[in-house]
Amino acid sequence: MALAYLDAREARIAMKLCEQCIPATKSSEPRLQTDPDADFDFMRIIALSVLACAARRIKFFQKAIDALGEAKSLCLAGGDTVQQHPLLIALTLLNLSAVLGDIDHDEHGLRWGLEALGLMYNIFSNVELPEMVQAYYLALACHNAALLDVKLGRWAEAQELVDEGIEFTKVLGENDDNLRGKLISIGARHRGALDGGAQAKHVPEGFLSEAVNALNGWGEERGVWNLSFWDFSMPEIHEVIRVLANTVTLNKVIMDQKDDDRRGQFSTLAGSAHKQDQQP
Repeated sequence: MALAYLDAREARIAMKLCEQCIPATKSSEPRLQTDPDADFDFMRIIALSVLACAARRIKFFQKAIDALGEAKSLCLAGGDTVQQHPLLIALTLLNLSAVLGDIDHDEHGLRWGLEALGLMYNIFSNVELPEMVQAYYLALACHNAALLDVKLGRWAEAQELVDEGIEFTKVLGENDDNLRGKLISIGARHRGALDGGAQAKHVPEGFLSEAVNALNGWGEERGVWNLSFWDFSMPEIHEVIRVLANTVTLNKVIMDQKDDDRRGQFSTLAGSAHKQDQQP
């Protein structure tokens, strides 16, 4: 019921329902407290995670962190003999990472985010799950870690995770929960950082979205990329060159042939960017 209210954007009601549910997952009887089978840790972790999601939605970040901190402790309580499902552990750590990022504890959040991503790779290599399920969780974890890397100024690591995440969204198609768009947004910041970080605002997300589509053969005109409407900055030239060097589907690039000055500027910038690429 709490999940239903959360989906209906009634986060406060969802949070209260979880608070009512959580005590029932642990026995208060002294004679039962010594019996580990009397506790429902799996259900407690689920309830704490839903509580945290609801609290995060209404910006009760400390409440969310407290809930996920307890959930993490339950997940890792057994040490090498952990009893919880490994995917539940990975998702708990991923949620904790996201909330820590909300309050700018980025180093701490990135630690748990990368831990979650590593667990997922290990899980999916040993447990049979639908390919779409695997792709969704991996793209989600890549997005979370990439966002934290950007906040920490680790541009190369962020771009590697963005490219990785976009690969997983290929499996999801239109059911990607806008993860591809979010990853492209992070990638746009990194492309701007090629000119020193301050130029990130000069790399429009729309342009990078076109570049990703051209690189992967997505969109209605998969073999054509129309560049006539862009005034190129150096990071954009780099992106055009990257696409042309790596695409396997693009066979036609359209430039505005009436604007000779602009075509000349593009050629000059492309030559400059090419020379920079050749430097060690």
